[in-house]
Amino acid sequence: MSLTLALIPIAVGLTSAISVALEQKVEEGDYYKISTPIKDERLLKTALSNYGCNIDNKNEQELTTSLGNISMMFKQEENGQFSAAFHKDVLEKDAEDFIADLQQEYMQLVQEQTYEKILQRAKDEGLILEEDTVNTTTNNRVLTFQVGG
Repeated sequence: MSLTLALIPIAVGLTSAISVALEQKVEEGDYYKISTPIKDERLLKTALSNYGCNIDNKNEQELTTSLGNISMMFKQEENGQFSAAFHKDVLEKDAEDFIADLQQEYMQLVQEQTYEKILQRAKDEGLILEEDTVNTTTNNRVLTFQVGG
């Protein structure tokens, strides 16, 4: 049996003046954007905090953060996924590496959240966890439950 997790975010409109200004700066070449598969703002904030970023919510559509002297903005797009905007002075390779690391941290948080939900649901259904195996090579976890005692 396999488990598929689907995160269904609330779509956020792009109506703020700040978002429009940022889009214009991206078009002008002052900033560049990197798309991410990240959809959950709470987990994004946790992942950023785990990396030591300072977080400042400007409004409901944007999340401004900094790490050292590097500032970046995360904006939830119409498709529900967050994109990150960096100033052109930040090397694109450095930004891509940071986003890749952030995505790994985010996915770990999603996995932990899913694990906790599965354990709670199993407990609620009266299932007993028999085995919890983690494959460190593939980062997969297999849970075996005793059904109907």
